[in-house]
Amino acid sequence: MQSGSSSWNFAHLLQIRSANRPERYDYGDPDTNLARHETPEPPPYDLSAINSTHVALIYTANDWLNPLDDVQRLKEHLKVKLLDDYQVPDETWNHMELVWAVETGQLVNPRVLNILKKVHDNENAIDNTKTNNTTNRIA
Repeated sequence: MQSGSSSWNFAHLLQIRSANRPERYDYGDPDTNLARHETPEPPPYDLSAINSTHVALIYTANDWLNPLDDVQRLKEHLKVKLLDDYQVPDETWNHMELVWAVETGQLVNPRVLNILKKVHDNENAIDNTKTNNTTNRIA
């Protein structure tokens, strides 16, 4: 396998699929894992600790990297309200169609734009609240 970030990411995805749970990277050696993770085995990610309000899920029914049961398990562990929870209606789509399919412009991109708008509008509302609070204190 080539060195570099994308190779490590791909190896990590395969490890997660093999372990059937989201966990930290397994360096293949208990001593290295111990040095990196403070445990000889890679610890699982605590998905319930995710507290960002900027979480959206867009997924497909035929994705071998993110099967529907994994998506469902993720949703069960998340404690935050999702900005969007969207399964592409075309049952034949897999992971790559999300980016490369001709229909991405109709089936995915409008959802992504809506998510970005929600985040942008929320950030503006927060900024306006901060500005108003500062102005009120000065006046």
